[in-house]
Amino acid sequence: MGPGEMNLEQVLQKMQEKLGGDPYPMRLLSQLVPQGVMDQARSSQFVETLPAIPIKYKMLMYVTAAAALGSEYCTKVYAQRAMREGATVQEIMEAVLIARFVSASTVFATAIPTMEMLLNSTPKEGGDVK
Repeated sequence: MGPGEMNLEQVLQKMQEKLGGDPYPMRLLSQLVPQGVMDQARSSQFVETLPAIPIKYKMLMYVTAAAALGSEYCTKVYAQRAMREGATVQEIMEAVLIARFVSASTVFATAIPTMEMLLNSTPKEGGDVK
């Protein structure tokens, strides 16, 4: 039974089963914008049932994205789901390390305009800038 065939309470129960614990953010959302929970459930079902990437690897991707975005709650929840889907501790930690690398790399990309400005600036007292 998909999210479109369930009521809000059933969707929250299904989320609790998938997460292995309380879907706290979704419970809060359900009190404010119930349709947001239903939309999240549909999105989850959509990406998790696409056939090309096995669910274990999708869960590792979830861990990487959540860690890169800085969500402790989501990182932990997705790590638990990844373990239930067969991921090892080592695989989960590699996903976290990938998140660290990608996050650090984006700092340099974000700083491109600043680095260009610095390279094209006139040096101030004792500065090394051109």
